Amino acid sequence: MRSLIVDKILDKKRNSKAEAEGVSEFKDKIKIGKTIHFNWWSFYGRGSNVKRKIVDVTHEGKPCVRFQGYGSWVIEFHEIEDIY
Repeated sequence: MRSLIVDKILDKKRNSKAEAEGVSEFKDKIKIGKTIHFNWWSFYGRGSNVKRKIVDVTHEGKPCVRFQGYGSWVIEFHEIEDIY
């Protein structure tokens, strides 16, 4: 049941206007080794203004970072605050 709720929330966010704006603003800036500031959320919590290095990029162009014990935490475009 939990996974169905999380999947529905993720689908809604991935199809939002904020996601489309994030794609247009940050897609060209994403490169391995750059620093990224982002907000995050999971079923167990949420946080903001986290800073990490990009370690990988998905086939869709989304950045991946080492975060909370995961080697490849995928960041959605609407979660990105800044890349430099």
